Amino acid sequence: MHVTFNLKASFIPPFITINAPAETPELQHLATNISQLTNSQLIAGISPRGTRELVPVNQIIRIHTDAKHVVMETKATSYTLTQRIYQLKQLLPSDLFLQLSSGELVNRQHIRHFSLTPSGQVLLSTGATTFVSRRCMQQIRKEFLK
Repeated sequence: MHVTFNLKASFIPPFITINAPAETPELQHLATNISQLTNSQLIAGISPRGTRELVPVNQIIRIHTDAKHVVMETKATSYTLTQRIYQLKQLLPSDLFLQLSSGELVNRQHIRHFSLTPSGQVLLSTGATTFVSRRCMQQIRKEFLK
């Protein structure tokens, strides 16, 4: 891929244009990645040490409830959140996060295997397995079986 800079003082704010004969899934994926890198949203969580830390959304593997707490998992550690799952669902980008149940959101980029069987098993990049609720299964089937 050829990269060219077209610099002008009038380009405020900066923007990126992709020039191609047609939009392809690869180019759409590229656009999504560029958007995530340049517009990285941050979520505040409480680390196991008790400190408040800002975590970029694209580093989150999953968010789930555990013993009446909302937990955000990254590759490095887990954080406790003050928001509820339904609040986070509205806050997080829907093209990046998938709701598996009323108590769990997962980062689509960390899904390694997805079974649309009645049990709705999901294998994550961490090796963890989780399941899709019956309520969410219908919406997921519509989305993935378009």
